[in-house]
Amino acid sequence: MKQAKQANRSKINNDTKPNSPALSEAELADVKVFLGEVLQILPIVGVRAFESPRAVATNQLNHADSRSLLSNQPLPDTMIVPAQPEGFQKVFLGEKVWYAVRIAGGRLNAIKYIAAYQTHPTSAITHYAPVSRIEQYGDDGKYKLIFAKTPIPIGPIPLGDAPKGAVQSPRYTYFTKLQNAKTLTDLF
Repeated sequence: MKQAKQANRSKINNDTKPNSPALSEAELADVKVFLGEVLQILPIVGVRAFESPRAVATNQLNHADSRSLLSNQPLPDTMIVPAQPEGFQKVFLGEKVWYAVRIAGGRLNAIKYIAAYQTHPTSAITHYAPVSRIEQYGDDGKYKLIFAKTPIPIGPIPLGDAPKGAVQSPRYTYFTKLQNAKTLTDLF
């Protein structure tokens, strides 16, 4: 558990801290060698829970605009994520991060901001934050966005006449559109 906590790649729900077993010096040496071998093999089979996270995109506000491969147009620089009330308060505002988001590899360097669409009963975008860095999160191609500073209130930008379910998963837009939007339909 110590290695998993140090890596900080996953949430650990078990706070049990068992005592170390009584092992001889030779047994302890064998266990350490075995653990080392296991930790080397796990990434080969796709388990990265014990590796320290590395930023896959950093300091987004200082990067030049990322360009689409199909055109010379810049990719959208803002990700809008749906947030349930509890997660919004605890994670988005409290921890200043957002976990377990899928982002296509070509978009990683384009993301400069994240905005939270609070689900029912609020049904509006209420805060955004600049993104400091993006790290891999877990073992299944998801990412963790770490904010550069405390989320900033905006709007609110209500659902308006957008269809229900318009923000059931992350959506992309431009920060300039976010700043000027009156309803969600102005963003997409």
